[in-house]
Amino acid sequence: MNLIKLTLSAVGPFNGLVEIDFSKTFNEKVFIISGPTRMDKTMIFNAIDFALYGEENNVIKINNVKSIIKRFVKLKFEIDNKVYKISRYLDHLGAEDKLEIENEETITDKKKINQRIEETLGISKEEFKYITMIQHRVFKKFLTAEDKDKRDVFKKIFGTQLKETINEDFQKRLNNIEDRSTGLLNRIEYLIDVLDLKEYIPDAKASDIDLVIAITQEYLQTMINEKIQREFCKEQADVQLEKLQEEEAIAKKNNDLIKQLESIRRELSILEENRDEFQQLKNKIRDLKIIQKFLPYYTRIQNQDIQYDSMLAQQDVHQSIQDELTEVIKRELKILNDYAEKISQHDQLRENKKELENLIPKIIRTQSLKKDLDDITISINNQELQCLDLKNKIDNMTMKTMEIIAVVESFSSMELKMVNLEILKMANQHKNIEIKEIYELFTSYQGGLDLYKDMLDEYNIKRLELELELEEVQENLVQSEGQEGIIYATNRHPKSKDGKNGLGIPLSEKNLISTENYAMKDNLDLFKQSQLSLLKEDLIVMRTTNKIKLETIQKRLERFKDIDGLKEITLIDNIEVNINFIMDKLQKELIKLNDEIEIVFNNIIEKNANIKNLSILIPEIVALEGELFNLEIVLKENIIRKAEINKELSLIQKNEVTILLAEIHLKLDNINLALDTEVDLYEGQRTKVKNIQLQFDQLNAKMATYNNLIQSHKKDLSIMEEKFLNNLSDNNISKKTFLDLLPEINKQDTLLDKLNSYNKRISTLQAKKKTLSEQIGDAVYIDLKIFEKKIQKGISLKNYLEDQIASLTQTEAVKEETLIQLEEAAEKFRELEKRYRMISEINNVKDGQNSFYISYERYMLEDYFESIISAANVRLKQFGVTGLSIRRPKNLSKKNTAMSLIAYDEYTDTEVSVMTLSESEIFQISLAMAIGLSDIMLVKCNKAKLNILFIDEDFTVTTQAAINTAIATLKELESEDRLIGIMSNIEELRHQFPVNLEIISNRKLVTWSNV
Repeated sequence: MNLIKLTLSAVGPFNGLVEIDFSKTFNEKVFIISGPTRMDKTMIFNAIDFALYGEENNVIKINNVKSIIKRFVKLKFEIDNKVYKISRYLDHLGAEDKLEIENEETITDKKKINQRIEETLGISKEEFKYITMIQHRVFKKFLTAEDKDKRDVFKKIFGTQLKETINEDFQKRLNNIEDRSTGLLNRIEYLIDVLDLKEYIPDAKASDIDLVIAITQEYLQTMINEKIQREFCKEQADVQLEKLQEEEAIAKKNNDLIKQLESIRRELSILEENRDEFQQLKNKIRDLKIIQKFLPYYTRIQNQDIQYDSMLAQQDVHQSIQDELTEVIKRELKILNDYAEKISQHDQLRENKKELENLIPKIIRTQSLKKDLDDITISINNQELQCLDLKNKIDNMTMKTMEIIAVVESFSSMELKMVNLEILKMANQHKNIEIKEIYELFTSYQGGLDLYKDMLDEYNIKRLELELELEEVQENLVQSEGQEGIIYATNRHPKSKDGKNGLGIPLSEKNLISTENYAMKDNLDLFKQSQLSLLKEDLIVMRTTNKIKLETIQKRLERFKDIDGLKEITLIDNIEVNINFIMDKLQKELIKLNDEIEIVFNNIIEKNANIKNLSILIPEIVALEGELFNLEIVLKENIIRKAEINKELSLIQKNEVTILLAEIHLKLDNINLALDTEVDLYEGQRTKVKNIQLQFDQLNAKMATYNNLIQSHKKDLSIMEEKFLNNLSDNNISKKTFLDLLPEINKQDTLLDKLNSYNKRISTLQAKKKTLSEQIGDAVYIDLKIFEKKIQKGISLKNYLEDQIASLTQTEAVKEETLIQLEEAAEKFRELEKRYRMISEINNVKDGQNSFYISYERYMLEDYFESIISAANVRLKQFGVTGLSIRRPKNLSKKNTAMSLIAYDEYTDTEVSVMTLSESEIFQISLAMAIGLSDIMLVKCNKAKLNILFIDEDFTVTTQAAINTAIATLKELESEDRLIGIMSNIEELRHQFPVNLEIISNRKLVTWSNV
């Protein structure tokens, strides 16, 4: 590690800005840090320590002078040919710590800065202090202290960190084991309660765990044996049940066959009894065939006879009709009058009809509502299933969306700037977000460019304002009286009342934030969030109200010419140059930002596969959610409709409409029929009266014609009848037989089919009887109720055994799982007990309860003490000290403690107390021990990259010989391959070493001098 530059601003004793350029050591290895007494020369080391590790100390915080300048420490150094620049701020007012590394990105996170520094240096803060800060004064105090006080002095060197860390670690381990043991004991007692062994161990506790485990194992074995027995019984029951079912099927089949055989036998018996009847049927069919032959001739005779009888009857009818028609006409007229009177009396029947017709819509409405209720119930069930299915689909697609978002969250930091994860998470929660909004996030970073251009426009406007005020600025200049630091644009001091003296806020923030333009504050927030802001030092101009010479301003600016960002600003005449410098820098950052955006967009396009999947999934999720939302609305409407129908049905039932629609229609039909019948009767009766009157007139005309026809027809009929009887006699058929069989002449085919069917049925039944007899064999009819009782009993036994086996299996699984957890918990508890005893014993040994009665802290201090003595003897030889070394006494006693130290004279081979040594020798030994501590710590941290050393020397010697020896000893350090700074206020040292870093007494400046 090569120090390059240390910059302090209002830190410690320094009021203003102080720079220490370590390159001005002029290639010398050793330099003196000098200054008046109580100037706190160790501040330089403390500032370096604060810059590297970021931990403030009391010395860093001290600064009694009030200043408006920010308080910070900046350190520039080089490691492995790479330059590091670290900035630490004490006030934290709008400024953040940062670490700039050559050819790498700037780090602003404080935790990451500290981690990178420790990785780069290879050491911690405490190790850095031991290696780079030589505590010469403390070791000199150690040498001159009494033996009983040396341990306390030596402890101050290392502090109490070692002991506190070890004690805290041991206590943390013991507390952790106690907490875990308590949790395990509670777990064990819970598992014992789950096992439920109160029957065997009434008051089982965690201490009875071994007994509980043994009894549980025995209980589980008993359950296994019982389960095996139940399974065997179930198998036997299954076999018996299957056998019974087979026997039942066979018996049922035989019973059916026996029933069929009995039925056939009964039917054959009936057919045999009717055999004579069918023989008579055969003879009858023969006679019918003969009759069929003479039937046409008989038909003619019969027709003639009928016609003759009809004529006679008609003649009688006409006569009787003529007699009766008069009476009929009178009677029918009376009936007609009665019908007319009845029709006028049917008003009540019409009212009943009207009431029934009013009930019909209600009944129809009831049937419709019941049908709607059934349809809506089915629809509700289907919609609930659809809702459940849609929810499952949405959950599955949500899981896919979460996986894609996990991929998006793996993007680099630059990509994360371009993807708003909050929007993606909202999309994942299925809000109404268009997918195009998510893709617009990828182009939102382009808004930073537009904002950048807006900022350029603002600066161009400011540039024109500055040009207009140039004359006023040249004429009105004022000195900031007594104020050190950066000069900002202002009209008045923030704390002054007269508006004349002092410094103000930076120009950049003043222009961006104003009461007249609130929108610019939002732009500034966006500007900072996009990390596009410029250094405020780049925007500095001078604007005052009082006169001052330009030479004075130029001298003041000379003090700040090395600050970054002020190189282009020396006089007020260069304001335009400064604005152009800012615009050029903005343009460069624009180009750089465009390149970065193009690179990031290319990377996102390459990684865009999952985002495209997301663009497909999210609309599908939104569509499904919309469909689910619509279904839920329809479902709610159907539920409301169902309630309304139920309510309406209940109202209809309350009106007691219990007449069925069919009955109502039947009654209406009866009423309509009654009304229509009465009307039809009336009309029919009136027509009938007219017809009767007409018939009476026609009848008189027909009667004369009938008398002539009757006489002619009677003669022809006698001739035909005589001829027909002669033909029948020739075929052995009497007239009586003919007349008896004549009605059945048309049934000839039916009788023939009946005879054939009879013969065929007998043949079929005899064949079936033979087949069934062969199938039945010796089987007899069996009552199936016997099998039903046995099978039902077998099924009940099977179900009982299955329930027993399931219960045993479940109980066995629970207890086995509980037993495994109990055994695991017991094993863990035993391990914790063993570990607790081991750590307790180690802790006791650490505290000195061992055979040597030595605590761990004392052992480590003595070990370090031995190492420091060895390293110090090596340094003494390097310092040119011969014949003198230091060692611990061989025999320790109350007088000689573990921290006792003696000097060994090799020339005389004697041991002497260090208290008897000269001032020069004590100086050399204490310095050797201080540097020896640094040496052993550097060896311990073998990867440390340090080549700097600070020595806080104690030059309290009185003789000139001691002074000369001290100077000669320090001169030996020039051979070290490290940059060594010796903090001293002794004038002789300043003349012995050519390079001197002097702190001026006014606490304002640090200067280098080369003697």
